[in-house]
Amino acid sequence: MTRRYVASIVIILLSSTPVFGHGSVAGHMIVHIGLMNIAAPLLALAALSLPLGMTLRSCSCISKTLPAATLAQIFVLWTTHVPVIFAAVVAGVVALAATQTLLFLLALWFWLSVLVQPARDFWRASLALLVTGKLFCLLGALLVFAPRPLYASTFESSHIQSIAEISSDQQLAGLLMLFACPATYVLAGIILASRGLRALDTQQAPLTLASVPRTGVS
Repeated sequence: MTRRYVASIVIILLSSTPVFGHGSVAGHMIVHIGLMNIAAPLLALAALSLPLGMTLRSCSCISKTLPAATLAQIFVLWTTHVPVIFAAVVAGVVALAATQTLLFLLALWFWLSVLVQPARDFWRASLALLVTGKLFCLLGALLVFAPRPLYASTFESSHIQSIAEISSDQQLAGLLMLFACPATYVLAGIILASRGLRALDTQQAPLTLASVPRTGVS
C-alpha cells in the first residue's frame, strides 16, 4: 500500500510539472523538492522492504556507487539551474518533464545507495548526505542573495512581468531549498549516524560473566 502511495505522488508531481515549471522558479522548485526529497527516499525505503530489497542490501554493487550517485545528483541539479540551460529546460514540456524525471531517478539512485550502507560504515552515508545538503543549500542561498534575478530573461514573457516579482519568486525558490535541505539531508544523516553508533556500541559491548564460555573444570 505504501508503494502505491509513493508511486501516486511521483505520478502527480511529474504530471504537474508543466503547471508548476512554467513561469515560476518557486513552482519549479516545489516539484524538485517533492520528487527528490520526499518521493525518492520514500520509494527507496519501500523498494528495500520488498524481497528484492534483501538482495540489494546484501549486494555491495549498490553501496559502492554512493560517490558516483552523490556527484551525479549534485552535478545535474547545478547544471540544470545555470540560467542558459534552465531557460532551455523550461521552454518545452518534454524537456521539462525529462529533466524532472532524470533528477528523480538520480535522487532514487542516491537514496538507495545511502540506505544500503552497512551500519558500521554509517560515516559514508552521513558524509554523502552532508555534502549533498551543503551544496543544495548553497544553490538555495545563491537564489536568495543573488544581487539580480538570474532568470529574468527566462520568464520575461510569462505572467510574472516586473523585475521585483521575478526577484521575489527566485528568493522564494531559494528559501524553499534552504528549508528542505536541512529537513531532509541533515535529519537523515543524524538518524543514520545514530543507528551506526548504536551498532558499533553493540559490537564493542564489554565482556560480562554471562558471556564467558563455561568449561568442564569446576
